[in-house]
Formats: sequence, C-alpha cells, structure tokens
Amino acid sequence: MSVHAYGYVLYADGTAVDGACVSTSLDGMCVAGSIKGRVDLQLTAKKGQSITLYIRNYDAARGGTLHGKVTVTISGTEVSLGTITLR
Repeated sequence: MSVHAYGYVLYADGTAVDGACVSTSLDGMCVAGSIKGRVDLQLTAKKGQSITLYIRNYDAARGGTLHGKVTVTISGTEVSLGTITLR
C-alpha cells in the first residue's frame, strides 16, 4: 500500500535541518529531503512491516556529516516518524 511518512529533522541544539538527505539504506541514495526541518515522503510498504530511514546532512560549522535514523512499523497509510535528531 502507499504510505505517507512525515516527521521532523533537528540538530542536537533544536535547530531545524534544511536539505537533509533521507535514504532507505545507510549512506544510500536520497529518496527525500528535509525542508525547514520537515520531512514528507511516500513509500510502498505492507501493514506490519518495519522500515528504517537514515538521515544525513553535511554542515562544516557543526563538524561535518551528521547522521540520524528512525525505525517505524507500518500500521496504516499514514506514519509519523517523530523527531529525528542528527548527531
């Protein structure tokens, strides 16, 4: 089924991340990005399936590439990713 996944990406200090790469594998190709900290993407998944999304963003002022990840279980056509903090 088609699933709308949404959430927020923040730096450790609470600042919204703009332009973060969202992928389905560690250091994989970007399937979505963040805009002013917001992530919205469409996925195809089965009810009960667990998915893991990896988020990364390069910021020289913060020490280079920062990473985060989230794992959620699909329960319907909408799934909240919550807030993902990059470290």
